[in-house]
Amino acid sequence: MKKNEKKLLNQALGLIIESKEIVEALKDAREAYYDERSGAWQEGEKGEAYCEESDAIEQLLSSIKEAEEGFGELELD
Repeated sequence: MKKNEKKLLNQALGLIIESKEIVEALKDAREAYYDERSGAWQEGEKGEAYCEESDAIEQLLSSIKEAEEGFGELELD
């Protein structure tokens, strides 16, 4: 692999790692917010919608982690 290609891949990996950290922080903040709400809110329409959004964020995080793992197959040193 060419030096420039490795540099670009390392930059891409850095962005993926940064994205993962941001989405993890969002997930944690949403979990804390949900836990602070009343049982009635959690079981109501708003709580259900919030859970659906949280599920989508979990899926996004899973996809980001999968992309990060894909870099393990490349020699970037």
